[in-house]
Amino acid sequence: MQPITRNPQILIMNPLVSASYLSEQMKSAGFPCTALYTYMATETPAYCRPDPTLFDKQIYVETDEFLDVLQAFQPQDYLYVLNGCEESTSLTDYITRLHFKPWWNDPRTSRRRFDKYEMQVALAEAGLPSIRQVKIHSSWTDRDFQERLGSFCFPAFCKPVLGYGSLGAFAATSIAEVRRGMDEHQQGLKMEYVVQELVCGKEYIIDTFSAEGMHYVCSVQKNQKELIHNRPLYRITEVEKNPEIILKCEDYAIKVLDALELRNGPAHIEIFLQEDGSIRLIELNNRVSGGRGVVNKLATLCGLTSQDAALRQLLKCGRILPTPCDAATGLTRGIVLYKLNGGAVADPTPKLDAFKTVREVIMLRPVGEELSPCPRPSLLDAVCIILLHDQNEELVNCETQAIFAGERIGALP
Repeated sequence: MQPITRNPQILIMNPLVSASYLSEQMKSAGFPCTALYTYMATETPAYCRPDPTLFDKQIYVETDEFLDVLQAFQPQDYLYVLNGCEESTSLTDYITRLHFKPWWNDPRTSRRRFDKYEMQVALAEAGLPSIRQVKIHSSWTDRDFQERLGSFCFPAFCKPVLGYGSLGAFAATSIAEVRRGMDEHQQGLKMEYVVQELVCGKEYIIDTFSAEGMHYVCSVQKNQKELIHNRPLYRITEVEKNPEIILKCEDYAIKVLDALELRNGPAHIEIFLQEDGSIRLIELNNRVSGGRGVVNKLATLCGLTSQDAALRQLLKCGRILPTPCDAATGLTRGIVLYKLNGGAVADPTPKLDAFKTVREVIMLRPVGEELSPCPRPSLLDAVCIILLHDQNEELVNCETQAIFAGERIGALP
């Protein structure tokens, strides 16, 4: 691609993930963005719903129909289209194929980039290791469940086929637990679930950006979750610095992107690195990382290239030149705090001012909000995320433990 001589207009389809982060970063860099929201944006949790103050312009379409969306904007006004959430993958792919070549992904293979079941099928077809799985539906009878899962080797991990953010995900040791977990989450809705063999290992995040089939790794980060109320909750995300692990993750990410035919745009890849060195894909999200931009912010703190910075490089310079992932400096991590026993959300900033490694506090719930006890938590129940970075790794570790101790006794948040 040739570098451009003017700041390009970017169209973002349903930016429901890290929207405030994207808006802030692109505005500050002088890259005008238009957010196009379709009907699906009204069906998301309040945590993700559109904020009218974000981006330079917003367009609302009352349906999700392809032709209706096409009539809502002028393609010639935009240079690049960015997919903003999993649900709009097919829509984005159709629009980019029609009007924004070469920045398109094949709409005939869209589903393998957002359907958690089809991802594993695509990996197997490409000769990559995949996770044993069964697709089930909440409308099935007990007999249906028995027929499909009777020979399944438990324990298992269950999640919605079209889910995100660990919402509705749970572990199960029997068919009865699968049924009970689905009933608790669906709340009257009919949903497809995928039941997968329970894979163990260290969990890693690989953030990438692709352009015309060339893949660039922005950062590799270690994800630590804690099983609370039988649900996996994000607790610590830390930038990985081990060159051997980084190389292994980078090589695997490129194979996954090729297998799922993601040729353009960002991807957030979650994997398990097992003790024997093998890797299993948890899932891929073909959009920027979530969590209010935390993963990209952590990358920036330690000197790496964020996904939005990679996009700006592509549009301004005609190519992507990410900082090598093993060049990260210091110890950089984000820690997620909850208030699962309920109570009023307090402002943690005054207490955190004494911590030398805290770089930013991202509030996910407003101060003063009264929370009810949460027996079935997910990432959407997190209260705040605290970013820490320092060259003194021992100090980062000490302050991390002190913050978690404050959470346990109710002093934070």
